[in-house]
Amino acid sequence: MNTELLFYKDAYLKEVDATVLEVRGNAVVLDKTIFYAESGGQPGDRGYYGEYQVVDTQKDKDGAFLHILKKGSLPEVGACLKLSLDWDHRYKFMKEHSAQHLLSAVMFSFKGIGTVAVHQGEEILTIETSAEDIADDVLLSIEDIANEKIRDGLKIYQDEMSHEKAESLGMRRSIKVDGDVKVVFIENLDAVACGGVHVASTGEIKEVVYRGKEMIRGHVRTMWSCADESVAYRRNNERLLKECYKLLSADKDSIVKDIERIIKDNGDLSYEVKKLRKAVAEREFEDALQSSTAPVLAFITNNSVEDYQELVSKAGKDVLIIERDGKKGFLYFGTKEKFLKLKGEVSLKGGGKDVLFRGAYQGDAEEVLSISMRLLSE
Repeated sequence: MNTELLFYKDAYLKEVDATVLEVRGNAVVLDKTIFYAESGGQPGDRGYYGEYQVVDTQKDKDGAFLHILKKGSLPEVGACLKLSLDWDHRYKFMKEHSAQHLLSAVMFSFKGIGTVAVHQGEEILTIETSAEDIADDVLLSIEDIANEKIRDGLKIYQDEMSHEKAESLGMRRSIKVDGDVKVVFIENLDAVACGGVHVASTGEIKEVVYRGKEMIRGHVRTMWSCADESVAYRRNNERLLKECYKLLSADKDSIVKDIERIIKDNGDLSYEVKKLRKAVAEREFEDALQSSTAPVLAFITNNSVEDYQELVSKAGKDVLIIERDGKKGFLYFGTKEKFLKLKGEVSLKGGGKDVLFRGAYQGDAEEVLSISMRLLSE
């Protein structure tokens, strides 16, 4: 059963009456469709078939276009209803797909960089390149050239031709299908085999913005936003900068230096706080040790048990330090045998090695301390 693919005749069709040819699970195959099935990094379309919500469009293994319906009742074979496209969703990915072709064309034509793989996301378009390294200034120049081509409003169109004719075009990417080939052209810039759905002009893309890069499989994967997502990204960055200016009482010329100063001051303060915490812990530990006559040094602290790790070996006996109820941490210095005994009798979770053990406890701090002292003194 063949479905007439109307989006290749007019990618801007939003509604059409279509008849159910077959029902497969919670999906229907129609005699005609304006819905694109997920392929080539472009997601499948969604919308409505009459009152039935179409949540995705996929190709079955036999090439049939499956309009996947939200689970529930299904139309019968022979039903003829209006197929309505979620145009905002479709148009978003049409623009993004065309932006990918434009960026890949600019990379190849102006910088000699090939495209290995692409993925279209809700906010980010990724293009995995053939390059092992690309400098940021090169990627920013690609952004500049692509935006220039967008302002030029270059025509984007698709043509179906024989495999032989398509091969003669010397396209930047090899053809991966047999038989007749659909080729997408960007006027005076690019031709590549593609069965996706595209806008009619680069002008519809609005703009592209470079977002960053990462390494994957030994290649540079570049990240981009385009169209409305590009505008939103740019405006959000401007909003965040303005908020930073206000918080720091700074301007664009001084904000980097102000942030560097704050980071340094914070580092200095952290160092001083760490020294003070260590001094407080040393004092508390010495006081507890001087006043303790029990075979085990055990006490509850408002500090972090981490501050005592370098002190406990000076006690000359087992040490158990418990944080107040709000923190629930403990530190034990002693034999593994006794630690395992504590874990078996008291609600302790954690571990360690040699003679130092850390973790968290459950229950009341005073009660845990009392039971632990009894067990360790036996």
